[in-house]
Amino acid sequence: MPYAGMEKLPEKLGADGTTIMVGDPEASLTVHLYEDPRCPYCRQFETTGGAPELQDATVQRKAKTECTVASFLDGRLGGSGSKRAVNALRAALAAGKFTEYHAVLYANQPDESVDGFTDTHLLKLAGKVEGLRSSQYLCRR
Repeated sequence: MPYAGMEKLPEKLGADGTTIMVGDPEASLTVHLYEDPRCPYCRQFETTGGAPELQDATVQRKAKTECTVASFLDGRLGGSGSKRAVNALRAALAAGKFTEYHAVLYANQPDESVDGFTDTHLLKLAGKVEGLRSSQYLCRR
């Protein structure tokens, strides 16, 4: 479940085509994150680290978050789970559900050494976000 209020914030793809911006575009502080959905350190940040404070500042429109999601662990560990999860996040963004799905992915992240972000697992997780498991999501993912 995302931080209360995050699901109501603007979400959009940046001009670089890889960065997703969440929050008030006029916020004075910008925090840029680089994340791999398969990375346990990213999960730690998102679930218990600095993310709750950042989310609070974003909801209060004091900060905006730029998130570059990447698949840097697939090449090192094998598989394509990071790439599939990144593509699923992009599809969630197109459906206006990036923040919610991002939170669900990190809350249900498989072990880093397991290529666990399979199509089946990603679709199951999409079912946890109201309105995401739709024909539009299935086609875009």
